[in-house]
Amino acid sequence: MRDELKSATELQAESEGRLADFEPPDANLSGGHEDVFESKEHYRVAVDNVADAIVINIGTTRVFVNNAFLTLHGLDDMSQASGLALDHFIVPEDKPLVRGRTLARERGEPVSGIYEYRISRSNGEVRTVESSAVAITFNGRPATLAVLRDVTDRKRAEEALQESEDRVRRLAEIGRIISSTLNIEEVYEPFAQRVGQLISFERIVITIAEPEQAIFTTAYVSGGDVAERRPGDVAALASSLTQEVIRTRTGVLIQTKDIEELSQRFPTPLPAFEAGFRSFLSVPLISHDEVIGVLHLESKEPDAYTERDLHLAESVGAQISGAIANAQLFDQLETERERLRWLTMQVVAEEEEERHRVSRELHDEAGQALTALKISLGLIHSDMPPESGPLRARIADAVDLTDKTMEKIRLLARGLRPPELDAVGLNETLEGYCREFAGRTDLSISYAGIGLPILTDTVNISFYRFLQEALTNVAKHAQASKVRVKLNQGSGMVSLSVVDDGQGFTPQTMTPNSAKSPGIGLLGMQERFEVLGGRLDIKSRLGRGTSLTAQVPTRER
Repeated sequence: MRDELKSATELQAESEGRLADFEPPDANLSGGHEDVFESKEHYRVAVDNVADAIVINIGTTRVFVNNAFLTLHGLDDMSQASGLALDHFIVPEDKPLVRGRTLARERGEPVSGIYEYRISRSNGEVRTVESSAVAITFNGRPATLAVLRDVTDRKRAEEALQESEDRVRRLAEIGRIISSTLNIEEVYEPFAQRVGQLISFERIVITIAEPEQAIFTTAYVSGGDVAERRPGDVAALASSLTQEVIRTRTGVLIQTKDIEELSQRFPTPLPAFEAGFRSFLSVPLISHDEVIGVLHLESKEPDAYTERDLHLAESVGAQISGAIANAQLFDQLETERERLRWLTMQVVAEEEEERHRVSRELHDEAGQALTALKISLGLIHSDMPPESGPLRARIADAVDLTDKTMEKIRLLARGLRPPELDAVGLNETLEGYCREFAGRTDLSISYAGIGLPILTDTVNISFYRFLQEALTNVAKHAQASKVRVKLNQGSGMVSLSVVDDGQGFTPQTMTPNSAKSPGIGLLGMQERFEVLGGRLDIKSRLGRGTSLTAQVPTRER
């Protein structure tokens, strides 16, 4: 709807008298300050020099604007407002909002006093204004007085603050993702998603440097497929963008449409350029003052990145670099742990093999020699005449001593490596050991076991050693009278438990420095079962007995 504006001459002519005819709406404008209206000149000066734009409309006619109105809309004088529709400066998207509120006010409907919309100044610049409108009487006719305030800078500041808060929140989210696990492979994907919320990209690449070998490895890629830049690919550091970032320890921003220019600087991004990428942003991943890799962001849009994006990427890179370094340390630790486990297994295996060898030698050589000696002594004893009584008695004592020595050697050989373990299996061997141990002590030992599938020799001997250690500790320290031993299988685990009714102890005292601690040998047992992929659980309370449970997976790791 076109404005029925008066000409510039008419506006100028009325400017002297318009204030005299202006009737302020009740106390909203007068506020009880009648002296404001005593001087037309004073009031004109005040209205024309106020910082907010003031406009008075009668119907569809703009009958008054102040200097701030002209400044707000980029006008030089009153004549430029002549003949323009009331909504001329309002951006098309916001015109329905303003018209709707105007019609609602004319219908007498309740309308909130303050709202915002955008205007387009005479030079095309878009500004946001805050409008407050009230109904008044002007020259005896109903009119609308609107006060417009330019809030563009405030809105921009609010948006910048909101953007900053969002950026901090997303950086914090990245931090939480990174700290959630030491498995870097589980971090990369959610990390890339959060980075995409901060910096636009169509492809993200993380490369890990290995300067001592003059190579770098592509650790992670998400986005468009580019030849020779897939996860696990290895490339030479020489003349690469990764090498330049490592050398300068600063971010690099490349945005070019010229393949020759790119090839002269860094040939390694050429496959990505040929795939359509035109903007490259790369920042170093620094941990403990060492560049361990590079974060690359790539876009197919020309001039996609700014210095602000570069700084933001550096902040993001600082976070992921710590996670990568921690993951590398964790991998090294796991490698060392596996090596230690292997060495421990080797030591245990060699120890058991040596025990087995000594056991065989005691059984086969010493045992056979003593058997032969016993037979010889027996023959001598039987061939001696009855009148050689004292000598016969001495030979009989020698035969008895030989029997006892043979029994001791048998027990020693059995302790080193029970032959039953190879002959009848774990269950019968443990049951026999419990029966034998109970016979040598005052302990009442009850045993319950089950037949098991064939286990490895390492597992079998470990359970046997555990039972030896556990029953020895009970006999030495527990002051117990009853012991329950149980061999069981379930949930993919084989377990052996030893429970006594003794005096118990505090598990915290199980340290090698405690000479009287029953846990010195058990600490070694713990390590042995951990090497097997299992564990040793120790539960004990003073005066309430002790429960020891060793378990390993059905299949040895």
